[in-house]
Amino acid sequence: MEEKKVIKISLTKFLVILAIIAIVTICIIIFIINKNKIIQNQKTSNYLQPQANNLESTIVFSDEQVKTTLSDYLELRAHANCDTLLGNLTEKGKLNYDSSKDTFNNDGIVVTLIKFSDYKNAMLNYVSEREFNKNWTNKQHFGQNSNGYLTKIEGGGGLREYTINSISKTNDNTYTAKTSSVVEDGEYYEETEYTFVVTAYNNNCVIDSIEDSTERSSNTSSSYTDEQVKTTLSDYLELRAHANCDTLLGNLTEKGKLNYDSSKDTFNNDGIVVTLIKFSDYKNAMLNYVSEREFNKNWTNKQHFGQNSNGYLTKIEGGGGLREYTINSISKTNDNTYTAKTSSVVEDGEYYEETEYTFVVTTYNNNCVIDSIY
Repeated sequence: MEEKKVIKISLTKFLVILAIIAIVTICIIIFIINKNKIIQNQKTSNYLQPQANNLESTIVFSDEQVKTTLSDYLELRAHANCDTLLGNLTEKGKLNYDSSKDTFNNDGIVVTLIKFSDYKNAMLNYVSEREFNKNWTNKQHFGQNSNGYLTKIEGGGGLREYTINSISKTNDNTYTAKTSSVVEDGEYYEETEYTFVVTAYNNNCVIDSIEDSTERSSNTSSSYTDEQVKTTLSDYLELRAHANCDTLLGNLTEKGKLNYDSSKDTFNNDGIVVTLIKFSDYKNAMLNYVSEREFNKNWTNKQHFGQNSNGYLTKIEGGGGLREYTINSISKTNDNTYTAKTSSVVEDGEYYEETEYTFVVTTYNNNCVIDSIY
């Protein structure tokens, strides 16, 4: 008869086995609890993040905050259009710019000792990052070199002073404002309506987007043919050439855009020539070739054009030889932004130059026109 084997386990071994089982069980329970907490935290985070992202855009701003924000923005835009923006930001304590430390490249680019990042941070007290990227870099002729320093183009017209006549809320943080403005000497009176959106950025009420009535009527997303773009640039360069030798009004008349007769000019003792062309007619003629923004920036004071108290166009007599441009190449760089390489000579074949332009086109009154160029 086979003998049965009996396995005996001591009490100590039995307790050790129970302890191991208990430890493993506790570890499993702790792991499950921690995993559930992590999942819950992720859910909470996923819920709170959109709330945090939307918090700034849902802040309600007072009427005074909105008016101050728009006023600051228009002041900055006015200074940008006459090449005093960096000085204005310095006066406001947002930047530390010293124009005496600027250096000038042969291509006309001014290199400052301001870091581009510092300029951007200064502007973000008044505009959102989206608005900064859209309207305060290339459009205002600001860039950065390989060392990160801010670059710009020198020049500009008179400082425009804005008055906000009314602001009305249209939707959430969207507003419409009616403004009037004049250049420092009281000329070039304009009334403009703006539609703009405000948001909170770094605890400030800032402009997130803005457009005026002329920009809204423009179709900036149009697709232009290569021939349209080339013709637009060619017309612009021709106008610039005539402006530089005091034959612009005659050129616009030849194009059928104006009715100028130099024999009807009168000459003031201060050297100012008063024409019988209304300033508004000159402006409307130019708007066949440039946007209102480009006109205000480069085709009034910069070309020595103004208007007297009766609204007639005034100018300075004089100028050099007529420069003739050849467009050698045009390449598209971004949306409606292009780069062109040109060569030019004065009529007698002297003063040969090769120049590269970066320019933006837009639609104005159903025409492809220059919106900015440098």
